[in-house]
Amino acid sequence: MKRYLVRPSDGYSPGREQNLLISPSKHFYLSTSGRLKRQQKAIDPRLPGAKCLLVRLVLLDVDTGTLYGEMQRLDDQDVWGFLARAWSVKHDHPMRGIPQQLNVPKGAWTDPLIREEVNELAEAYDISIEYLPPGFSAGIHAVKNFENAVGVLLNARDDTGMFILQSASALLSRQASSGDSHMWDKDWYALEGPDDDFNTMIDQQYDPEGAWRMGAYAKVIHGVKHED
Repeated sequence: MKRYLVRPSDGYSPGREQNLLISPSKHFYLSTSGRLKRQQKAIDPRLPGAKCLLVRLVLLDVDTGTLYGEMQRLDDQDVWGFLARAWSVKHDHPMRGIPQQLNVPKGAWTDPLIREEVNELAEAYDISIEYLPPGFSAGIHAVKNFENAVGVLLNARDDTGMFILQSASALLSRQASSGDSHMWDKDWYALEGPDDDFNTMIDQQYDPEGAWRMGAYAKVIHGVKHED
């Protein structure tokens, strides 16, 4: 795995600064039967044909190399739910807690819905918003590592659809995190997740209420062995 973190030292801590990375997947898509597929040639989003395009959402913790990622349908992108799950206490993944600073790519910031949702969370929880510089950065490796983990899942299970893919988000993210990120586990586990007011605020944005932590995403929060 590509290493893109610093070693634990004074001044660095989990949740101090995180990068939000959002971009269409160039190689993974859903078939008309709902199966996850991968093609070697980059997908032309202007000519998708019958392919259902997917978007990659990755939250990279700058100091620790720990990441949480998901793939969602491009036509059903949900940034609020993604961030809420990333910051929640999860059975199969150490990341938790609301960060002090969130770095957002300028390209994503031009989307009015993303801007509105992120700004509302930032104002409610005193999160400093900064912009990621364009071009190559450590975040590129994080997204690539997450897609590589998705590829391993697809090789192991050719029946993979969105439910399986999203259920495994925490485990895939753990595999995709920096090889040294485990050094920070005790520091992560010492943090608390968002409070009940946060969950209530997010719950009320969904119909049915609380859908962001139901179904496949219940397994993200409670673990893949969780029974609905």
